Amino acid sequence: MPRSGLWKWKIMDVAHAQTPIFQRQPDHVACFRSEVDDINLGLEHFYGDFNVVHARLISSGIRDYEGLIRHISRVLRSGGLIDLMEFDFHVYDHNHGRIELGTHQLGAPWWPRWLAFLSLAARNLGGSVDAATHLHSWIASHGAFENIVYREFWVPTSPWVQDDEFQNRMGLGMRDDILAFLKSGRPLLLGSGLSEAIVDELEANASKELMEAKLQQFIRLQCVYAQKKINF
Repeated sequence: MPRSGLWKWKIMDVAHAQTPIFQRQPDHVACFRSEVDDINLGLEHFYGDFNVVHARLISSGIRDYEGLIRHISRVLRSGGLIDLMEFDFHVYDHNHGRIELGTHQLGAPWWPRWLAFLSLAARNLGGSVDAATHLHSWIASHGAFENIVYREFWVPTSPWVQDDEFQNRMGLGMRDDILAFLKSGRPLLLGSGLSEAIVDELEANASKELMEAKLQQFIRLQCVYAQKKINF
């Protein structure tokens, strides 16, 4: 899902950090350096340079996510922190059961249907849309990491949770993100061969469904952080 990258500025409180990022950023903090890279080409030029590597919601554009973790293990200094967060390109019902939909037809529920089409398009371009499911096993089996912690978060896709103010606010924020995601995913869907009419139908109905906030649905965020072993 699209992000401006401004969160890096909000959490930054360590002087002289260098952060390779992949969006255009403001230039007003001297201890930051912005760099636009295609990380599918490798990170060898950053080996041994960082104490923290954080990535979130990038799997659709990564051709070899397990290979990326191998690169991160070498980008990190001894004792450094890897912190990853992804989602699995599925929507879940109120019981946290996966909503399984195909791309052979159009129909409700529309937001999960739109996501099924997007997942297929990203997969066909080589994206690692299943990466969230494997984050923990990839890091645990690598050998460079210890103190591995797995967490998952169930976030409402719209403000349908009326009896919990925090969950309601989370749903509002997630809905805004998904609505932006619908817009940013349009070129990918059109590029996959779908007609403009079908993309319009998917997007319009998904947006309407989210704004009505009647369906009790969740997104599952899977997160892993770990420490690189000393002297590895």
